[in-house]
Amino acid sequence: MVAVLAVAVPATLVAWITVVVLLAFFGKPKRTLVVEGRKITREIAGSLFKILLKEGNLVAAVCAILGYFVLVGKNSGE
Repeated sequence: MVAVLAVAVPATLVAWITVVVLLAFFGKPKRTLVVEGRKITREIAGSLFKILLKEGNLVAAVCAILGYFVLVGKNSGE
């Protein structure tokens, strides 16, 4: 899950900053920008959480399988 977070968090921040800056360039008032920024933050965080659960479970399963084989190989060598 750490590997997924290491890639997903910076990408999410870049996407969020891009959207907020584009809204600011299109002349949105500050109050509207704050309200829409909060909505965008919720949407991005929700999609990040869904992706993290889906991809994180896959990564965790692979790590568990590899860890099992490492432990079995280490214990059988004694």
